[in-house]
Amino acid sequence: MVTLGRRAENARKLLLYLYTKPIVNSAAVSRLLGITPRAANGLIAEFIKLKIPKETTASMLAKVDMLLEQAGSDRKHILSATLYIKDMQYFAAMNAVWDSWVPEGYAPARACVESSMARDSLLVEISVIAAEI
Repeated sequence: MVTLGRRAENARKLLLYLYTKPIVNSAAVSRLLGITPRAANGLIAEFIKLKIPKETTASMLAKVDMLLEQAGSDRKHILSATLYIKDMQYFAAMNAVWDSWVPEGYAPARACVESSMARDSLLVEISVIAAEI
């Protein structure tokens, strides 16, 4: 029980630190959690693997919402979607956001492909074809 409590507290501290700092410093995380720098690097990598693709996907989907509205359509009228992902290691995180964004019963035909991006900072790009309302 004590180990689980310490893990939960460490996870809380780590999340708070990573969400509030623009630059993640493994030495600071190491000191914060009382773990080795190598273990801190592993935790940071896992966090980034989950957090960044989710945020990037959510941002792209917000843009899709805006463009659909401008074109006189909405999520329920998407006929097909192509999701381009920089690295398939991000697929689960991206897919979780996608699944929560698509209205139940209105999932369009979809393809997801690993692709080089126009900019290194991009992890996900999304293209949709939708019908007018």
